[in-house]
Amino acid sequence: MTQDANIFDAIDAGDLSAIKALVGAGADLEERGKGRATPLLRACAKGQTEIVSALIDAGADVNSVEFMGRTPLMVAAAEGNLGAMRALIAAGADVNTEDKLGMLTPLSCAAGHGQVEAMKELIAAGADLGHQNFRGLNAIFVAAAMGQVEALKHLEQAGLDPKEPAQDGTTTLMVAAECGRMDMLDYLVKTGLDPRSHDRGGLTAIERARRGGKPEAAAWLERKVIDKEVEEAMSSRRQLTAPFARARSL
Repeated sequence: MTQDANIFDAIDAGDLSAIKALVGAGADLEERGKGRATPLLRACAKGQTEIVSALIDAGADVNSVEFMGRTPLMVAAAEGNLGAMRALIAAGADVNTEDKLGMLTPLSCAAGHGQVEAMKELIAAGADLGHQNFRGLNAIFVAAAMGQVEALKHLEQAGLDPKEPAQDGTTTLMVAAECGRMDMLDYLVKTGLDPRSHDRGGLTAIERARRGGKPEAAAWLERKVIDKEVEEAMSSRRQLTAPFARARSL
């Protein structure tokens, strides 16, 4: 590193020695770089676990936010950087903080990026499974929207129900449909979600897929509706004819 290099250059280069030297020389740990990110946020984004620890030890604010309100823990969770997450949590990082839009928490960041191990760390540290964003959606809806099947399964095991609709009637199937997440649609339908269910606005997953510009998802769900209605018709017929079949066997 050159003499005039700043702390962000050192982080980008992964130069721990330069970081320590800059900190020792009085570098501003809350300096703002690109996107109003602090050095700690940049280190989390770059996956620089040792630098994260060094900055925390030097007194960096573990709950600092960048221009969208994301914290170092949110960034580390999205990256699946367990070492950085553990250091941040041990230093008092808030596991339930929201971004500025009221959309994301560390847990939903991890869920949206399919970081199952990061989710486990956050839940063990007290992350609120039931936390809802400004749309009334919790982390399982984020996993569904991003097509993260394994993350959704883990949240289901932890106690969230993928069949439970939001207050406005939105289901995990609907958000997966409008985002065109085919693997997620397959899993959710097999789990028992009905494509015919509608939200409070009267829209089904099929209609929300069309509105989201996902015709493949809409067509796939329409086929599933036909399959389900055929199955229900056959089941109803069996129930109606069963007494007569029993009578003939007497």
